Amino acid sequence: MDDEGEQIEYDENDIVELTDDELPIEDMEDMAVEEPFGEDTLAPEEDIPDVSACTFAQHKGSVFSVDVHSSGKLAVSGGEDNRALVWDTIQGDVAFECSGHKDSVTFCGYNSSNKYLCTADMSGTVQVWAAGDGKHIINLETADVSWMMWHSQAPVLLVGTAGGEVWMWQVPDGKCKILPGHGPECTSGSLLPDGTRMIAGYEDGAIKIWNMKENKSISVCQGGGSVTCTAAKQDGVVGMYGGSDAIAKLFSCSSGDVIADLTTPGKAAMEEKENSIESVGFSKINPLAAVAMLDGTLSIWDLPSQKLRDSYPYQSGHVKVVWSENQPVIYSGSLNGVVCQWDCRTGRIEREWTGHKDAILDLSVNEIHSILVTASDDNSCKVFPL
Repeated sequence: MDDEGEQIEYDENDIVELTDDELPIEDMEDMAVEEPFGEDTLAPEEDIPDVSACTFAQHKGSVFSVDVHSSGKLAVSGGEDNRALVWDTIQGDVAFECSGHKDSVTFCGYNSSNKYLCTADMSGTVQVWAAGDGKHIINLETADVSWMMWHSQAPVLLVGTAGGEVWMWQVPDGKCKILPGHGPECTSGSLLPDGTRMIAGYEDGAIKIWNMKENKSISVCQGGGSVTCTAAKQDGVVGMYGGSDAIAKLFSCSSGDVIADLTTPGKAAMEEKENSIESVGFSKINPLAAVAMLDGTLSIWDLPSQKLRDSYPYQSGHVKVVWSENQPVIYSGSLNGVVCQWDCRTGRIEREWTGHKDAILDLSVNEIHSILVTASDDNSCKVFPL
């Protein structure tokens, strides 16, 4: 209506339709919709509080792997820049570089006695160093490396490869033994506490329990997706695996029989999105098992009843979970760059450590010295006080 209350009539020929390209700029700006932060997106850098005690920023690319010395004073990290660096966790100063790698250093770690340090890159170069002064001990070569770990009781290095074999080297003499593959990549490995057996998972979904002394294996089952992670309970009675098909199973380490399905649908299934299991583990003090998924679901299973105790959603995908040595607590590193401490009795997040600007790719916990060290896609490592 006009000012005097008379209704104005429009001729349809007077109406002009404008395309998006013809809208006035100021109108288009008013119509812009700001995208909300998604599950795995980060807030603007200025909004992320950095609660770390130390930041190590000497890598020139993503940092894939990190491990903390038992003293808590040193850490080793491996990155996309083909470098492995040992640095102090207080000031972040480089102690020494583990040189000689020609591809991304994807695995690094101290052995159980902290006498040796190993670094491995994607191309198959594996090197061992003296943990104290960085003296080069031995250079080893294999196929493309899929995973690496030290034996828990002896100076023996185990490496899974893209060719499907598991290579075992004695250190420092380099004597080698190979557990043969059956074609597909060996994607995951876990040592059983007796020190003579190990769990190996493969790209085709196969799980084998190897007797490393006798070079013999028993088959557990054949899953539908690639095995992404494995774990063994401290008593060696049962093991667990998770796969790219978002299925997790509990099995007997003596017979290989599947005992229970530990699969939780998760929110990805409800939203019909792809999902996978990224990390599994057993509690050190309670009969509980954890299953962490790419969609952010963290499930806690009761082992005696083999029933789901609870399932906790999180806003971002999990990359790795680590159980506390002496508390009913799980530490989780996620794609949003945050580390969380979960109370598994209540499902509540008790603490959060922030400061990274991109995904957490690895984490190492030293509860004795109350520190947690992370490796991130933002080219840095951070030391957080527990």
